[in-house]
Amino acid sequence: MSKIVKKKRRVRPVVTQVTLIGLVLLSIFLLLGATREVLEMLKLKKQADLVTKELKILEEENASLIDQSKKLEDPNYVQTYARGNYMFSKEGEQIFYLPSQAKQQEIKQEEEKNEEQYQLEAETENKDGFEDKKNVENSENSENTENIENTESSE
Repeated sequence: MSKIVKKKRRVRPVVTQVTLIGLVLLSIFLLLGATREVLEMLKLKKQADLVTKELKILEEENASLIDQSKKLEDPNYVQTYARGNYMFSKEGEQIFYLPSQAKQQEIKQEEEKNEEQYQLEAETENKDGFEDKKNVENSENSENTENIENTESSE
């Protein structure tokens, strides 16, 4: 009988070890599944927030378009809108287009650049012209000197 008792004792620890390993593996599997579900839930929550924001923007745009369509039913508003945005005029009326302030500043800056460039070109021409005048005067002086020498030698 002692042999039988020894075998039973060995079987129990093996069964206990297998059961513990099974429980640990089951726990890990369940933990991984729960983690995956939590991550999926967070992802869906972010997506739901984005869709909610987009819905809010679209609702505001829709309200604006509904308001615009109601305004377009009024003939006075249509006339004012067309005159302001599409430069329609009444009979005998002339329209003058004035650029926006940003465009006016851009034009002013461009004019200032052109003025600076013009001044630089004028200064360069004046310097070149001054040097040319010096060269002309020097060549005239040398010609006069040669002429004087020639007249003196011929006398």
